[in-house]
Amino acid sequence: MKLTRKRVLMGVGSVLALLVFFVAGGLAGFAVGQNAPPGFATASLTTDGLGSAKSNSQLWKPFWQTYQYITRDYYGRPVNQEKLMNGAAEGLASSVGDPYTMYLPPKQQKELQSEMSGQFEGIGVYVEVKDKQFVVVSPIDNSPAQKAGIKSGDVILEVNGKPITGMDQMKVVNMIRGPKGTPVTLTIQRDGRKPFKVRVVRNEIQVPQVTYKRVDGDVGYIRISIFGDKTVQELDSALRQAKQDHVRGIILDLRDNGGGWVDAARSTVGRFLPNGVAFYEDESKGPGGEQPVSVETGSVSAYKLPMVVLVNGGTASASEITAGALQARDRAKLVGERTFGKGSEQEVEGLSNGGSVHVTIAHWLTPDKVDINHKGLKPDYVVKTSSKDQETSGPQFRKALEVLKSEIARQG
Repeated sequence: MKLTRKRVLMGVGSVLALLVFFVAGGLAGFAVGQNAPPGFATASLTTDGLGSAKSNSQLWKPFWQTYQYITRDYYGRPVNQEKLMNGAAEGLASSVGDPYTMYLPPKQQKELQSEMSGQFEGIGVYVEVKDKQFVVVSPIDNSPAQKAGIKSGDVILEVNGKPITGMDQMKVVNMIRGPKGTPVTLTIQRDGRKPFKVRVVRNEIQVPQVTYKRVDGDVGYIRISIFGDKTVQELDSALRQAKQDHVRGIILDLRDNGGGWVDAARSTVGRFLPNGVAFYEDESKGPGGEQPVSVETGSVSAYKLPMVVLVNGGTASASEITAGALQARDRAKLVGERTFGKGSEQEVEGLSNGGSVHVTIAHWLTPDKVDINHKGLKPDYVVKTSSKDQETSGPQFRKALEVLKSEIARQG
């Protein structure tokens, strides 16, 4: 996926989890100005009328002095220029004090692109941590893990002979993932029996962004895990299948969906509402500057089917746009817990080194002009998350099914 300018709505926790990336700070800023070292172009800094080019060059002079002193005098020289640049860019982005304005180096940007495209290289298994142990939730269908015989409930004790119990989760993920065609050996314990080793050859993994199943006879359950590159296409396929199944209502599950592309959220809303506002966008930092953003319709729709939306504290950003539009326009009731509350929008700019910068360019409001930033969406039916909650079982799902069945009966 070639990165150009694109708008994204994603919770910061989701970005960090997907990228295995933590902003480390670094040099506080990066600019091109006076006293730049050889090889760097010299140019004045553009501002919003906050000083002349001369004063700006003086402002940035300490930055270049710091650069020169480090590269000239640091005991461990030669200094890695790429690391200096990445640290400076990270520091510049983090210095504005907004957790969603960030610089991503090329490696982390590539990982984000993989996540948004639904493709990565590895063994294809969902893992969770229980009592410091890494437990397989399920292998992805047709993945190397499934073909190697790995099963739900298996405990991974070692990766390539190295014990992982109690290890940082992201570190373990990086140990298991790897280039297509390379092997990894896992030490597995199943049902408390004697551990055994499984050799798995990594491959390209296709991760569904939308899943569908028919439940309780006549209800279509649709889960969107992320608003990525394939979300709209996969949602359309799910809705076609729901029509073939003659479902009488839909449960849309947005729990733990940390967001994604703005356009994917607009198109999702447009599958359930035929026209009108999806959200308002405000770039003016004040009332009166809100601009309506319309839904994006497609060839597949479910305008008349009763529906309920499941949400929780992990429902953020683009998924809040979707849930907020459906709730504000009386299309669906929300069931679950108050959502995350991220009401800002970022623009993603691709950089010359393959990295990217995410810059907050606006806040958004629901169709009834409610600002949910740091507040979240309040469900119509509050059901606290419990350890019993699964996709199609547990208190939240049962309440959603109850509310939907009532609405189906009311509509006849």
